[in-house]
Amino acid sequence: MRPTNQLLALLLLAPGLYANERAAVGSHAPCPLSVARRSLIPQIADGAGWKTSLIVTSLEQRPVGYQLTFYSSDGRLMPVSFVNHEAASQLCGVLPPNGSATIETLGTAETLAQGWVEVYIDGEALAQAIFRQRVSGRPDFEAASPASPSGRQRFVIAFDNTAGLLTAVALLNGHANETARATFTFREENGGIAGIETVALGPFAHAAFALTDRFAYLSGRRGSAEIVTNTGQVSGLGLRFNPTGPFTTLTASFP
Repeated sequence: MRPTNQLLALLLLAPGLYANERAAVGSHAPCPLSVARRSLIPQIADGAGWKTSLIVTSLEQRPVGYQLTFYSSDGRLMPVSFVNHEAASQLCGVLPPNGSATIETLGTAETLAQGWVEVYIDGEALAQAIFRQRVSGRPDFEAASPASPSGRQRFVIAFDNTAGLLTAVALLNGHANETARATFTFREENGGIAGIETVALGPFAHAAFALTDRFAYLSGRRGSAEIVTNTGQVSGLGLRFNPTGPFTTLTASFP
């Protein structure tokens, strides 16, 4: 499969399809948690051959509560269908001491839904999403989307658009009330600036796009993208697509 076809499958946005409602299922902890650390998972995908597994792992020798809230690309709550759970836009639970939980989306819908996840954990724990693409006649491909801390205003993502490779980015604005302006400074391998661009994201909004679709001059180039925002609530990751089919994530670095 060509990278552009993969991008059409992964990056098509479907805003406005979901009811603005909050649900909680499988709750062994109160929703919302009263005191918790916040982090953000910048990309999930479900349907049209895609499914996402969410893994929360405790690092403590006591029970740890967690809360996962799902948002669509237009910032509204997004009900998601799960294996062994009814559809919900929020899941809460308690990890046993040194325990973990894996929550899988159903992945059977014909239409692609994508967005992001807000994570609250009331202790030391790790959270990540692993999204999988299944296409008949070839192996499944997977990539991880780790949770990143909120409250950062600067991060760096590598990109590579050479030799048939294609890099996309997923961004989210985790602020409920403010529009975020993300300024991209693209640098080539020699450190020289290839271009400076700005992307605006509304409250709780999410965007995903191939860099060369929006900034054509990045075709045939590789380097890094420094992203600086006017709020401390923006998170993101890169996705590198191989022309033979596989893809991988390019995680954000927080200098």
